[in-house]
This record gives sequence, C-alpha cells and structure tokens, in this order.
Amino acid sequence: MWLYVSRHGKTDENVKRILSGQSDVARLVEEGEAHANRLAEILASEGINTIFSSPLTRAVKTAEPLAKRLGLPICIEPRLIEMHFGEMDEKLIIEAMEHIRRREEDLSYKFPSGESYLDVIARVQPVLQEIENLGASRVLCVTHQGTSRALLALATGQDLSNPKNLTRIIHPNDIIYRVDPRSKICFWQNTNTSEKGTGLKYGNY
Repeated sequence: MWLYVSRHGKTDENVKRILSGQSDVARLVEEGEAHANRLAEILASEGINTIFSSPLTRAVKTAEPLAKRLGLPICIEPRLIEMHFGEMDEKLIIEAMEHIRRREEDLSYKFPSGESYLDVIARVQPVLQEIENLGASRVLCVTHQGTSRALLALATGQDLSNPKNLTRIIHPNDIIYRVDPRSKICFWQNTNTSEKGTGLKYGNY
C-alpha cells in the first residue's frame, strides 16, 4: 500500500502567520487553490482509490478537485484534524513561540488548554492502522502540519524517544509525501515546482 499525505493548500491565515488549529476560520488563498488543482493533476494517474480528509474546510477544499476528477467520495476523518492549540488558536505565531519551542523539545508538552504531540499520536496511530487494514492500494490523506508530522513519523517508523525525529519534520503547503508503511520508503514532491526527493524533509529547530 502507498499512503499519500498532503497538507492543505496555503490559507489566508498562513499568509498572516496566524496559528490555525482546530478552528475552521482559515480559507484557501489563490495559491492554495492552485495547489489543490495541481495535486489533482499529479495524483489523477496514481491509482488513488480512497481519499481521507480532516473535517476542516481548508483540508476538504484541498481534497475536492481530486475527488471530483476521480469520482470518489471524500471520507471525513475527525482524527486527522489539526493539533488543538487551545488558548493559542487564532493567535499570531510570534505570540505562541514559547509554547512552540517547548513543544519541539517535549512530545508531552501541551498548549494551554490544548493538545500535545503525544495526544495527536494517540489519535492518529489507530487511523494509520485502519488505513493499512483497508486493503486499498493507494490512499490519500489531506491533513495539517502538526497531524502530518505524527502520521509521517509513525508511517516511516521514526524513533520517538527523540522528539526531534517528529518535530523536525516539515510539511510545507505544496508538498505531497508518498510512504509505504511496510518498507518505510518515503518520497516527496513539490506541487509548485515539480521538484522531487526521497525521505522526509527536515527543518532546523
């Protein structure tokens, strides 16, 4: 089975550097809509037979062009929703930097009144297992950066005793990951530039 993981396209809140968690305020900007359309073009010939999406509008709208092109339903999966940022949801990223830094060093660190990465892992892990049990050959999940980190770390068998094996993973809005959870092989492609690579993309923290 190949698991395709896409982040939603760029939103107005991404542009404004606002921390969008489980609130459903953010909407795709023109660049985000272009990503959704390119995602459909790239994956139309890949044999995708199941599409899962976070329930948030920015993710569903990213999945829609491919679903329409293939005539497939979008399976809304609540457990693929973004990390709950609690009191920091809808705040400027710069206002939440102390919490973001602490989260990068400790998977158990919770945003005030929100979630930790361990919480996200606990809800994403069963989803991954259920997807593997489906018997589908090509599955797309459209989700969010925090949730994607957990999903990709699990699917590629990262050693989570070191938090940075999860927290350094980056998933820009225009990147698609393709993972074989059994072999742990991973590839990525940029929908904007068509650049491709192997393995996970990492940032520096």
